Order: sequence, then C-alpha cells, then structure tokens
Amino acid sequence: MADPECWSRTVGTQRGARVRLYERKPGGLLHASVWLPGSGESRRSLGHRDKGRAVREAQQLLRVRRQKEADPAASPAPLTLGTLFQRYVEEGKYLPDGSLKTEPYLRHIAAAGKNLASHFGEDFPVSELTPDRVQVYVRLRREGAITGKPVRTN
Repeated sequence: MADPECWSRTVGTQRGARVRLYERKPGGLLHASVWLPGSGESRRSLGHRDKGRAVREAQQLLRVRRQKEADPAASPAPLTLGTLFQRYVEEGKYLPDGSLKTEPYLRHIAAAGKNLASHFGEDFPVSELTPDRVQVYVRLRREGAITGKPVRTN
C-alpha cells in the first residue's frame, strides 16, 4: 500500500497519456511513471526533489506528445553540434551516477563543443559525424590547425 506521507500527483487525461509523479520516501527523490496508450508504462527517477519542476516537466512532456500526435508529419529539425553542446551544458547538470557536474568540467565541455563547431560548423548534423571525420578532426587538433595551438593525446 502507498505511504500516505509520500507526495504524488497525476498529470494528464483519464484515458490518454498520463504521468504520475511520486516520491518513494517522504522528502526523497521524485520518480515518474509514464503511461502511454498502446505502449504501456515506463518508470524513471527524475533525479531531483523539486515538485514544481517535476509537474512542469510532466506537463511539457504531455504537450510535446500531443503536438506529435496532432502532426506526425512534422519531424523535429536534425540535432546539430551547436545545439547538442549548448543543451548538454545548460540542461545536463548531473553525471550518470547522480553527482553534480563542476563548473570547470562544464567549461571544458563548452570549449570542446566550440572547437568541434569551429571545425565542422555549428549547423553540422550530429548524425553525419562519422569515425572518419572524427579522426581527421583529431589529427588537425593535434597539429594545432583548430585552435592554433597543438595538443597532445589526452
């Protein structure tokens, strides 16, 4: 039986897609249980304790889902290098083990993204980044052609 001390909230319709937000222990990390008609249920930890943020994220997820259902022909724009690194630095504040990324690490990632974007271009689709192209980038970076300063193998 559910603990009455634990917070939970359901976002969505009764018969359509819905998201149940809940905490397993009072004051603990929040989790989401997403149910989609025809697909079933998926449960994930949100990795934070902010209830307002969790509700906003659930509403945004459902909004995106409704837009996708309303216009399935409208596919999202391809992911570009510039967008990838910008989103990674802005949105990805936690490492896979749940620890917070440090500011020096985020600066390093932003610099790496800037270097890649200066070589390939901000609008270069990530899907076209092949091992051969990465090898050329690595060789040029070591020679100093990317930043004007040669680097060693890291």
